[in-house]
Amino acid sequence: MKFNIEAEMELLGAIIKNSNLMCDAISLDARDFYKDSHKIIFLNMKRMFEEGKVIELTTLASYLGNQLADIGGITYLSELFSHALTKDIKPYVKIIKDKSIVRNLYSSLQKSIKDIEDDKALNEIIDSIQEIAGGINFENMESGDMQAILFKFLDNLENRYKSGGKIPGIKTHIEKLNFLTGGFKKQEFIIVAARPSMGKSVFAINLSSHIAIKEKRYVALFNLEMSKDATVKRMVSNIASLESNKMRDGRLSDGEWVEVGRAVNILNTPYLRIYDNTISLNQIYSTCKKLRIQNKLDIAIIDYLGLIDGVKGENRNQEISKISRKLKMMAKELNITVIALAQLSRAPELRADHRPMLSDLRESGSIEQDGDNVMFLYRDAYYNSDSKDQDIVEIIVAKQRDGNLGTIRCKWMPEYQRICSLYGV
Repeated sequence: MKFNIEAEMELLGAIIKNSNLMCDAISLDARDFYKDSHKIIFLNMKRMFEEGKVIELTTLASYLGNQLADIGGITYLSELFSHALTKDIKPYVKIIKDKSIVRNLYSSLQKSIKDIEDDKALNEIIDSIQEIAGGINFENMESGDMQAILFKFLDNLENRYKSGGKIPGIKTHIEKLNFLTGGFKKQEFIIVAARPSMGKSVFAINLSSHIAIKEKRYVALFNLEMSKDATVKRMVSNIASLESNKMRDGRLSDGEWVEVGRAVNILNTPYLRIYDNTISLNQIYSTCKKLRIQNKLDIAIIDYLGLIDGVKGENRNQEISKISRKLKMMAKELNITVIALAQLSRAPELRADHRPMLSDLRESGSIEQDGDNVMFLYRDAYYNSDSKDQDIVEIIVAKQRDGNLGTIRCKWMPEYQRICSLYGV
């Protein structure tokens, strides 16, 4: 059954008897009601509540005006009044909301069935179904109660105190970055941006393997730019300290084969998942939601944001804005960390100092505003052949909502597909 008229009548009647109960129904929308007359009644009730007016039988009838006849007149309002027996409408709010979701889901699936019958492209049908599933929120509306918020704040603070000042978030393989950021925390949306050839993918792959292997936290790496095989090759090169060109050509000695086997065993962990064919935003969201339900996701890393498909906008900047906003909301909803790599425009190339700045992101939709943290990668040797920093990559923390800004100099080892700490610098 896609509706429950009794529940709708019980709720509306209870509010007529006690207008204060409207507070418990404020999360409902008039469209959540099945019966047209109930939609009209609830819409007007909500307006009265927002205007500070008392909802009673006579005041509601007066407020309805010409619509009173459409809902069955004062007779039907009296019937609702006499029908209501409950003083607690919360169960009825849930019933009405659940039935509304079922109707919307049914309607959307009917459209998907029609798309199948019309022989639409398979990827369009799958994206449509995933969007339907992803758009359903089964959680209750948050209360916003300050007491609960403060209790949670003090509980978190006490836990940090008891931990003796340990890094609160997920630690990376770069200690100075951990101290600067406090690690990657739940619900954070982090942007790592750079011009091409600065080491974005290397950084993402290093992060993924370290967090999964050393920190034993669940990682989903969405590599839209390269295959699973190419990603694993880079990981093995890093862990085994084998030159990537040897890995590419297969020119390995017996001892090096042993190191490859060791690296493969290390990488064979349930904490790491790699996806290279999940390219649409809905696919990424659905995959992350599924993993989170299974308690197998702490951090999602996406390489890179500009390659995500499946979002329509007037231009690419608008599409990127929608993507970044959705990823930010995904981090909050699923209570995970989301790291998205982004490619900068040519703006840094036009300056004498080629180091990226936050303004370089402003041509890429709302990435700058959406990101809780924004980091840039910069290699001076890429621009200056005589640079004294030939093997240095800078991690520039340009934005951090909950911490300081700064630049961390790291070791750049492209032969091993590695960015690591530069100790003593």
